Order: sequence, then structure tokens, then C-alpha cells
Amino acid sequence: MVMNIGFFKDRKLKAVANEFEEAKKMTADAILKIIIETSLLSKNEIVTACKTVEASGADFVKTSTGSSGAGATVENIILIQNTLGSETLIKASGQINTLEHVQNMLDAGANRIGTSSSIIIMNEIPMT
Repeated sequence: MVMNIGFFKDRKLKAVANEFEEAKKMTADAILKIIIETSLLSKNEIVTACKTVEASGADFVKTSTGSSGAGATVENIILIQNTLGSETLIKASGQINTLEHVQNMLDAGANRIGTSSSIIIMNEIPMT
């Protein structure tokens, strides 16, 4: 699900938290990824959003839908990694289009990668 950016920016954090918690209840044992759109948030807002996602019991914080702003950055993955406990995973997504970018995201702490450039990236892998 995508975080309600309007509510979040208006500091309606309880409403945002309630939406996350309801989504977790509805998904039961299915994997829940909550997209926080990091390119629209300050560093402090990213931390707050991550803590709210984590408190809901969601499985992943996802950086971006890929259609808003810069997408995933190494700096934001490191910030998210340093904010979350070990139970909540990170999906880096948005404008990841090279093998080097994938590796940088994984090295920074991402657990999964979302990309629409998988064929291009796979073609960059050296064949041994």
C-alpha cells in the first residue's frame, strides 16, 4: 500500500498509523509492503514514517512507487536501515536501472529490489 502522504504531511500520524494497522489486519499472513515515497519526505519524516510502518507490523518499508521524484537513494536506504529493527525489511524501488545501482542498494541494506529494468540489469551480469 502507499502511505497517505496528505495525512502524513498534515501530521495526522494517528490516522496514518490506523491505515497501516488496518491494512496489516486485512492482509493477515500475506506480505505487506508500505510505500512511503521517500523523495517527498525530509530525513526526519522518513524516520517517522519508518517507525510508524514498523509499529504496524508491516513486513517492508518500500521507498517509492517509481513515479514520484528521485526514487531510491543509497542515503535513504542507509537512513531507513539505521531506523528500523531487524524485523522490518526494506524494498528499494524507483529508478533502479543498472547492476551497479542494484548492488549499491543491497550494500546499503535493502533486502529486495523493485525495478522495471530487470532485463537490462541481467544483461549487465558477466557470464562466467
